Amino acid sequence: MNTQTRPLTAKKSSQLEHGDIVHEHGMRVRLDRLISRSGEPGDSEVFAWAGTVLNAAEVREAGHVPASFIRRWQGPYLVQEDYWTVQGNDMAPLWTVEEHARLTPGEYNAAWHAVEGAAGEEGADPGTVLHAVLRALGIAPPRTA
Repeated sequence: MNTQTRPLTAKKSSQLEHGDIVHEHGMRVRLDRLISRSGEPGDSEVFAWAGTVLNAAEVREAGHVPASFIRRWQGPYLVQEDYWTVQGNDMAPLWTVEEHARLTPGEYNAAWHAVEGAAGEEGADPGTVLHAVLRALGIAPPRTA
């Protein structure tokens, strides 16, 4: 079912981050935004993330969850057909998460210069563009020393 090739790691609910790809019920769910954080810090603090099911067509076809469960509505309007909420606290089992790809400093520098050259429009910010692209691809920049 999951055709991804990235290594997997385990994270507690409090360790989940924007852009993480969490495996749940046969789904690969990218965490798009933290929608709720409640309770006292520690084991009882509850986190809820709005996410996009990256393999929604496969999930619907395989019947891992009912198709109606991965839809988001605003009133009578269907606004997303690949939606899932990831929620839990640190007492829950660990989440299976795909590890982010990590660029070498040289790769990061080359990508920066490529975007900088392409972003010649007035007011364009290459750093913003680059980081948005990296986030969209699930790629983390190199760690700083």
